[in-house]
Amino acid sequence: MEELREIRDLREIREDVSRERGAHRAHFIRGLIFGIVSVLIVLSAAFFVGGAGRPASTHVLDPSAKIQEIMAILESHSVNNFDIEVMTEAMFIGLLYGVGDPYTAYMDRRTLASFLENTEGRYAGIGVRVQLDPLDNRIQILQVFPNGPSAHVGLEPGDKIVRVNGTEVSGSNFDEAISMMRGTPATRVNLTILRAQAGTFDVEITRAEVEVPSVDHRMLDDEIGYIRISNFDRMTYPQFMTALNSLGQSNMRGLVIDVRNNPGGLLDSVVRITNELVPRGLIVYTEDKHGNREEMRGNSRQLDIPLVILVNENSASASEVLAGAVRDTGSGILVGNTTFGKGVVQSLFQLSDGSGIRVTVARYYTPGGYSIHGEGITPDILIPTDRETSMRIMSLEQWQDEQLTAAMDSLRANIGR
Repeated sequence: MEELREIRDLREIREDVSRERGAHRAHFIRGLIFGIVSVLIVLSAAFFVGGAGRPASTHVLDPSAKIQEIMAILESHSVNNFDIEVMTEAMFIGLLYGVGDPYTAYMDRRTLASFLENTEGRYAGIGVRVQLDPLDNRIQILQVFPNGPSAHVGLEPGDKIVRVNGTEVSGSNFDEAISMMRGTPATRVNLTILRAQAGTFDVEITRAEVEVPSVDHRMLDDEIGYIRISNFDRMTYPQFMTALNSLGQSNMRGLVIDVRNNPGGLLDSVVRITNELVPRGLIVYTEDKHGNREEMRGNSRQLDIPLVILVNENSASASEVLAGAVRDTGSGILVGNTTFGKGVVQSLFQLSDGSGIRVTVARYYTPGGYSIHGEGITPDILIPTDRETSMRIMSLEQWQDEQLTAAMDSLRANIGR
């Protein structure tokens, strides 16, 4: 059994919660409705044909025996051509859904393979990052990778994908939609896009091998460096160090790190990055159900220039590890909106048949001992924005971005400009 420590939330948190819970809830509700209707029909038939229709027994069956009984009834009486494999996969989904934790979930072989591929930071597909819009349960483009297949056809952040190769897609078939958009390089996929103010239109995209750009950077006015981290995968740390070194060679005097709309990712990745920014010492610690504590500590020299971390309500999980460590160690200030509030850690357990389960195994705490789960982190400089603006952060001009402007003003004050 392999274990992969990670912190997820919006591929992840809202995306994961909406996608997985929505799909599981849909399966459950459909099954429940059909089950109730079926029971009513059977009971009605028993009443009219046999009389009382009382239950034959009230003893409790063990799960395996109950499944065998159900399958025997279906095989004898069901007029439907059911697929046992599909039924058992749905059963495993429901089993994990019953835990009552939105971050604990079953993944079939295809979903698990896709999940592991995502954490590697590279794949073959159309070159976008997506999430579910909880208001309409549609798949929304969060980021278009520069020079990727979607960028070449003019797709934009905020566009919604409503059909893939003619199949309507939403939160209820999110995994299927992702699989259909990925594929062999040089093959084509057709999308129907919904864009605000423009309506729907169709595009044909040629898939390509994509290295996910989780970091981008530039130099702003007054020698203020800017690094945006969109998620934390295995490629994020080397991309971050390339950006940090490049800005350092350009006489950077202050630094903004932007983790707005960053849903999280791998714990190891965010710890390595945070290690470059804060003093030696505790970065984050976790506690499991038995109270066992595991500490992750830094050993690098603290960044010696003023630092601002930009956060918003979509900054979750690993992003909050970074923000919490910077805040608690006094290494910089936080600007933006209160963060999402996901303070739990998942481990991925791979099963022997190639499927897997993601299980919440611990809570994490900031260096000051704070659990932010369900609370989030309130910035030192609070600059709320509306939901639409938050979704469009990456496409805003610098002068339109009030949170970035506040971050730069704070840095200017600290570097004497």
